[in-house]
Amino acid sequence: MMNKRQAGKNLTLMSVMARFSTEEAAIRYFEAIRWPKGLYCPHCGNADAKRHYSITANRAKKIRPGLHQCADCRLSFTVRLGTVMEDSHVPLNKWLIGFYMMCASKTQVSAVQLQRQLEIGSYSAARFLRHRIRFALMDLFPKSKLDGTIAADETYLDERIHGRGRSYKGNKTPLVSLVERDGRVRSHIVDVVTGKAITRLLKESASDTACLNTDESPLYNATGRHFATHVLVNHSDEEHGRFDHETGRLATANTVE
Repeated sequence: MMNKRQAGKNLTLMSVMARFSTEEAAIRYFEAIRWPKGLYCPHCGNADAKRHYSITANRAKKIRPGLHQCADCRLSFTVRLGTVMEDSHVPLNKWLIGFYMMCASKTQVSAVQLQRQLEIGSYSAARFLRHRIRFALMDLFPKSKLDGTIAADETYLDERIHGRGRSYKGNKTPLVSLVERDGRVRSHIVDVVTGKAITRLLKESASDTACLNTDESPLYNATGRHFATHVLVNHSDEEHGRFDHETGRLATANTVE
């Protein structure tokens, strides 16, 4: 019998699409995950199986698949309620395939790509799906700090404001990211990028036993003293990676770039 590790290795886009070719199949899958011990009402918490009723889907009467009604509070619900898929008309099998595409890709998956490959009617719906999936993948309450070899870097997100030029500081949203080699990612929006702000952020997010890799920016000079080692990569000299003899590791910030 195939174990979970083997099943994960054999999981492909074709197998996901074949398994969840209909929305009904995806609904059954999500319900089994959310309600493994039996259906309960998200509105009132009623868990009595005899006090729930399934409503037959009817496209003509706009009754969506997977609709249930609670006999106690008289409110209807689906497995979408209270999840990132709530308030969306995109079929659940397309949500599942979208989750797979974004988790399996080594690079970012654009909303245009999701719209085209999932045959979603509008760009705004595809963008909504992409934002919700990214939110669902966030580790909102991390239980441990990043450790091992960590790359850190900062960037500025350009938000154009009508009537303002590129020099207007309000156009820029500073973002600091930390990437654990072959591991987790933490990204933080900050009010202002200073050495003190970055030091505070990295101390909160990364263990002091970590090996920190950054570019030659002076913002990280003070920060590096709080970690086991701090290795610089000199991008101004076209250096993007090298073997560091002191740590015995590859020194690079490419993972966060």
